[in-house]
This record gives sequence, C-alpha cells and structure tokens, in this order.
Amino acid sequence: MQIRRLREGRGYSLEELAERGGLSFRGLIYIEHGQRSPSALTLLNKKPYLNRT
Repeated sequence: MQIRRLREGRGYSLEELAERGGLSFRGLIYIEHGQRSPSALTLLNKKPYLNRT
C-alpha cells in the first residue's frame, strides 16, 4: 500500500509513525497490509508525517 512506501521513504518505523499519528502499532500494520481501511480522519491526521514535500 502507498502508506508503507511513503512511511519508508520518510524513514519512519512502524512504531514511530503509529506513535506520532495516534494509531496502535497493530492497527497501522493492518492498514499497510490492506486488511483495514483507514478513515478519512485517520488519513488527515497522518498527512503531516507522510507529506511528500
């Protein structure tokens, strides 16, 4: 999923992004593997950490 690519491109570990974004570690894994769909609010909360600029 694109979230993983962006996370890795920014140098964040799963643990770090989960903590910064207010998600559980396990929840982020499920989202990255396509087993759960994040809500729009969750995606907006992650945007500052995954911004490509």
